[in-house]
Amino acid sequence: MSDSDTYQYHPLSSANEIRLLLLQPEAPGSDIHCRLIHTTLKECHDDIYENYTALSYAWGDASQTRVIFIDKRPFEITINLAAALDDLRHQHTILRLWADAICIDQSNISERNHQVGLMRDIYSYAQHTVIHFGDSNDDCDQVMNAALQGPLSSHLQRLLALQILSRPWFTRVWIFQELVLSKDPWIQCGRKRIRSDVLHGSLRKGRDFQRLSWSDIPGNEEEDRERMEVTHAIEPIESEEEEDEKSQNSSETWSRSRMLVTDVIELKKRSWRREENSDYWARLNESALIERFYDMNAARRSYTTLFTVVLGRRGSRATDLRDLVYGYLAVDRLPPKRNYPPCPAEYRKSVVDVFTEATTYMLEKDRTYEVLQQIDVCNPSIRLKGLPSWVHTRSV
Repeated sequence: MSDSDTYQYHPLSSANEIRLLLLQPEAPGSDIHCRLIHTTLKECHDDIYENYTALSYAWGDASQTRVIFIDKRPFEITINLAAALDDLRHQHTILRLWADAICIDQSNISERNHQVGLMRDIYSYAQHTVIHFGDSNDDCDQVMNAALQGPLSSHLQRLLALQILSRPWFTRVWIFQELVLSKDPWIQCGRKRIRSDVLHGSLRKGRDFQRLSWSDIPGNEEEDRERMEVTHAIEPIESEEEEDEKSQNSSETWSRSRMLVTDVIELKKRSWRREENSDYWARLNESALIERFYDMNAARRSYTTLFTVVLGRRGSRATDLRDLVYGYLAVDRLPPKRNYPPCPAEYRKSVVDVFTEATTYMLEKDRTYEVLQQIDVCNPSIRLKGLPSWVHTRSV
């Protein structure tokens, strides 16, 4: 397939101009056909008849692709995105969709820089956001059907953790802002979907995690101290009133709770008699996955800063390390609507420059030295070459 045959982008001309994908109706499994149109965020925001749906998904392996057709010309996308489009399309109705890998010319660095700065509005203005997790199965369907009826039992919560919440989508950097900014997020597996708030609500009413005990796993004093921290991190919220109070607490508390949930998963890699306590570790991991999903939804009502989000989302993955900063710019200083990203995304800058500027911003804006307390000084081998010693890297 030569470059002359493939779809060629037309440049965006105005400051708040975006592209929308018009997904054409077809039967599942058939070739995917669509059109790309230009519009503006203002037009979308003011249009009561034709809004759009934003898509959130895990890009997956960039080498595994499928050809779709844009304006009758071939265009390569990842198989994950192709699967999402196939599951989303209707047999009779055109769907107006925003999907980053298609609606942004990924080869145009200037355009990427500018469009990243519009992410807050793109997801906030979308009528719906569909979070596509991939294929479905009987367990996924059972969990979704049960969540529509009310609280999930312990067994169904375990299925939720194993079959849905452990999927690669949760490890992506960009997904946090895509969920937090969305006014009406939906979770979709295969062709079955449910509102995220409904699934979240079924946990709110039905969470019955038992506080896990470390007493059966012997260890030294230092290990016991770390275990106590993790046990505290996964202690359940007892009531809606306590959760509301939690969501109004300082951003520092927000980051610490989510950081420790990440630590739960990391601690599984330690040598604390894992083989002898495999069931215990499995339960601990499931609780951490559910708590992570629960807290991500709760964050939609919380005040956040760039530092608390970067720290709380430690361990997230990005193909481009600069996205470990740029992927969270849109949620800095939420919920105030008029606070815009602190430093515009600029993919011409080096990773070292982006991390240095972000740390400087966090020190100046948050007026706290906790940024410095989180620097990885114990393992210099993992630090980027040329990175100043005071620059925050806990997100890497």
